Amino acid sequence: MKKEVIIFGGGMGAIQAIEAIELMSRADPDFCTIIGLADDDPQRKGTKIAGYEVIGSLLEASQRPNTFFAWGLGNPTNPRLRLIISERLGIPDARFIAIIHPSVVVSRTARIDPGATVYANATIAPGAHIGCHSGVGIGSVVEHDCVLEAGSLLASGVLLAGHVTIAAGTFVGQGANIKGDVKIGAGCMVGMGAVVLNDVEDRDVVVGNPARVIKKMPAL
Repeated sequence: MKKEVIIFGGGMGAIQAIEAIELMSRADPDFCTIIGLADDDPQRKGTKIAGYEVIGSLLEASQRPNTFFAWGLGNPTNPRLRLIISERLGIPDARFIAIIHPSVVVSRTARIDPGATVYANATIAPGAHIGCHSGVGIGSVVEHDCVLEAGSLLASGVLLAGHVTIAAGTFVGQGANIKGDVKIGAGCMVGMGAVVLNDVEDRDVVVGNPARVIKKMPAL
């Protein structure tokens, strides 16, 4: 029996999720069926986005039994948003599906956890681990043995060399390059186009080439 899925979010991220899931379902007709979207903006309730109805709030959707969920939202200024929502609603990770666009190249030794989103033309190399509720943007490369911890987000065109760790709730901006064996701490922000050559401490905001710290993110 196909899984019935509600997508969280009602903006452009939801459209991106819808299109990827539709393509996944064409490749595997038994994958899932999208039954609607959930969004906390009451003005969106009853409207349609890319042909699917916004059926109510995230809380209302979470209370539906036997339903699965997918992420159609993410916030670069608060990359922990997916973690916060899933914890607040008390939804087990196993009730989230992973979105893996059919054009993604995934090694057979890589691991992609529930709730992850991996979009078009990304590459997930051998031994890489994409954690729960994390995201890999269009065309990004996650090289061998990298780890994206829960809730971390890579924008489009990011390059992680081998053995990089991105800790929980960190955002890496478009086109950034991270040197091999570097660890980026939890709750960090890496600016667009940054070239990171050294480890980054928790909550640091880094920009430039080579990357430098410009401030700290607020404590959680």
